[in-house]
Amino acid sequence: MDVRASAFHACVLLLERFFDSFDCDLFNEVLPGIMKALLGMLSRGHERLAQGALTHLLALVTVKPDVFRLVIDDVVYSLLKIAECELLEEETKYAGVELLSTRAESVDKDNSMITNLPEHYKSRLISVLMTMLQCIEDDPAWHNLDDSHGASAGKTKYFFLETEFLDTISIPYLQALSWKRRYAGIQAFIAVSGGCFGASHWILQVMVSCLEQVTAIILAVFRDPHPRVRWAAIDSVIRLVQDIEAEFLAGYCTRFLPALAAALDNFDNPCVQSRCSASLLGIEVRKLQRLLQ
Repeated sequence: MDVRASAFHACVLLLERFFDSFDCDLFNEVLPGIMKALLGMLSRGHERLAQGALTHLLALVTVKPDVFRLVIDDVVYSLLKIAECELLEEETKYAGVELLSTRAESVDKDNSMITNLPEHYKSRLISVLMTMLQCIEDDPAWHNLDDSHGASAGKTKYFFLETEFLDTISIPYLQALSWKRRYAGIQAFIAVSGGCFGASHWILQVMVSCLEQVTAIILAVFRDPHPRVRWAAIDSVIRLVQDIEAEFLAGYCTRFLPALAAALDNFDNPCVQSRCSASLLGIEVRKLQRLLQ
């Protein structure tokens, strides 16, 4: 197996060195073979070798993002199989998603690679990402912390389908009985909001057009019975102020200020209080800056 792993690495280095020097069609047979070899390592139980292989592929796609352009369906299929496999370690599944997102973010800023995927691939990818967002445990020590240490558990930056799934994914999760699913729902919304910042103009406009709905969603989550979910809702206000400051301050901050003031009464949860204070401060500072301008 060490020989196969070495051969795998050699193929990756070959692609990195010569991909731009020849017609990329010459490598079309090599690339599917590489993905097949990766899945073969996992099927034979050589997970550590597969993790190393994923690391090599990540290094390749970082410098040569177009290398998978003509075989992207094969790549997505293989990486989804890895991310969905319950028998694999979290590190392995995470590496698969990281490889996919790195490729997507490297080739186009409007994520057309992802949005152009077949619907069944997109739904599977969303399911994987939402499952990752639920990787959080309710550590009793967290409730007595006076800052946000450990509050980012379960977060992931790999949520790049933007506003397309706001209604179908985030909102149903926010209405779930499990606090982990509600937490995942608000974190998905935060990720979508963050993805809009600096994105193409139409994506930002879609997000702004949803502000009324978004405001109602977040304000409702402020009253969630679980402090972890309340913390995430308050944290989302900070993201809104950062990402769509002008629209937020112009028409919506006055609706959040009373809710944030009321949230300061979370005396049993210093983390929630601390995040609430940070949100209030962030809003007031930006309001003052705009007045001075």
